[in-house]
Amino acid sequence: MKKVIKIYIVLLCFTCSMTAQAQTIDKYLVDMPSYLMPALSSSLRLELMEYYKSEQRDSIKNLFGYKAKLLALDTINNYVSIQSTSGSRFEMKTFQLQDSSVVIGIINTVCAPVCSSYIHFFDKNWKAANLNFPKLSNENWLLTPEKITDGTKVEKLMKTTFVELSFNPANNSITARNNSIDLLSVEDQITVRPFVKKENILFKFNSDGSWKQISAI
Repeated sequence: MKKVIKIYIVLLCFTCSMTAQAQTIDKYLVDMPSYLMPALSSSLRLELMEYYKSEQRDSIKNLFGYKAKLLALDTINNYVSIQSTSGSRFEMKTFQLQDSSVVIGIINTVCAPVCSSYIHFFDKNWKAANLNFPKLSNENWLLTPEKITDGTKVEKLMKTTFVELSFNPANNSITARNNSIDLLSVEDQITVRPFVKKENILFKFNSDGSWKQISAI
């Protein structure tokens, strides 16, 4: 009898452990600190997802009275995307490290009017985690930064960097798109365009926490 009880306790602990590890993206979204998405409180995030799951509607009013829309909810690949305000997008995805620990990635994108993103990573307790995602600048897209046109280096014409990021849930990668050229004058766009790669850059996540640039797409 004691042996049966012991086996039961072990199985119960194992089940609880697996349940904790299998926490899905909707749970992380509801539990995350409010400062990470101030336009939508925890209760509003929960309400939005419940509406979406029941196929009633995919949008709700945020705390500022504007529409927030759930763009994607993938509980298999643990990814969610929300249009949190008219000019901003929120994305969350989980990544599993080789020691089985989970890291939560968050991308915030603001379009005003050119879209630009910033990315952060957290552990399950919402403490900052370092996944060493590359710091990108216009130089990552310039074919010949030192090229001089009309007496000015190309890199000097593109002074500010506007990079838009997006998670690819199916393959644990991030797509980076450079929007910097869109903020230049028409004349400067014509000047620099031959020296700037049009392709997006794809970064693949490795279980050791590093990122590998796969190719331009």
